[in-house]
Amino acid sequence: SDGTTSTGGQLILNANGSLISLGEPIDIRGAGESGGNTQPGLLAQQGRVTNNGTILLDGSSTYRLEIKAITIANTYLDVEAGMARSGTNSGPLVLEVDGNGSTTPAQLIMNSPIDNNGGAVTLMGTNLSMLQVNTSGNDLGDFTINGVSGGATSLTTLQLGVSDALAINQNLTIMQGAFNLDGFHQTVNALTVSANGTVEMAVNRTDAAATNGYLVVNGTVSVSGSA
Repeated sequence: SDGTTSTGGQLILNANGSLISLGEPIDIRGAGESGGNTQPGLLAQQGRVTNNGTILLDGSSTYRLEIKAITIANTYLDVEAGMARSGTNSGPLVLEVDGNGSTTPAQLIMNSPIDNNGGAVTLMGTNLSMLQVNTSGNDLGDFTINGVSGGATSLTTLQLGVSDALAINQNLTIMQGAFNLDGFHQTVNALTVSANGTVEMAVNRTDAAATNGYLVVNGTVSVSGSA
């Protein structure tokens, strides 16, 4: 499940600069990062990939999914049929998005829910990288953004596509990167923003319903950067 011979294989979806569309379910299982490795069980790279089959996280291990641009600026994984833990299993989920240094972000686009059974989620990234969450009803635990925050071509962003895409009773931590409300609203339990983290209110949407977004924090707020 993490690309090693000891704990399972790695599925690489290489689009080679074009668009590929999949309709089959993908099952990630095994020791994952619990075995001490950090290679992703699923790697989408070098172009546009649309997945119309469910991604099953089969067990309670830490699993990693990665989107990697390398030489193709417009690289993304579009998840249309959901991502879910098996049964009542819960565990950490790492979502890694790696751009290639251009002004076009590599993206993980969630057009369907993530059901991690309350497990924690970490967004990591390099260069210009983005996770776009376009559905509500996601069963997530604490959410951490720990990518990069170096400027126009080096920023990891979690961007909302609906209101309350994150769990309203869990914590949001922004270590490095940005949380962009994009005209939507989000409630969280507690908020921690480091010196390299930001909360952005900028509205990139062009639809008629677009308004200024807002963030509600029901518990403690700790800010050492700018929010």
